Amino acid sequence: MTHGATAQGGVQSAFTVTRLAEDRAYLTSAASSRQMDWDVIARVPGAVSLSDVTEEAVDLAMAMARTYTGNLDLLALRTAYHGPTAAARSITGISGWRHPGMPGNVAFVAAPVPVGV
Repeated sequence: MTHGATAQGGVQSAFTVTRLAEDRAYLTSAASSRQMDWDVIARVPGAVSLSDVTEEAVDLAMAMARTYTGNLDLLALRTAYHGPTAAARSITGISGWRHPGMPGNVAFVAAPVPVGV
């Protein structure tokens, strides 16, 4: 884990860094701080390539589940936001952000409560 600092020395962002090669690394950050993290990374001198795979991961998970089961229906968490793509918005639990129109039915369920909580 490494941190992006503010000019005053405070923590602005946090990244998990995986070294892929001598001159390559894979950084992971929280989706909730994506824009701020991108702004920090963009200031790093040298060749930096940025890509966001959050939405693609949601869309891929939906496609894989539907392909594996042969069923278009999905379960989604009642209070979750899954991303801005049409597919992800079709399973977003927050009704004001939901985008209808994807095939199949979505059943919204409560988030599971961890054991011992």
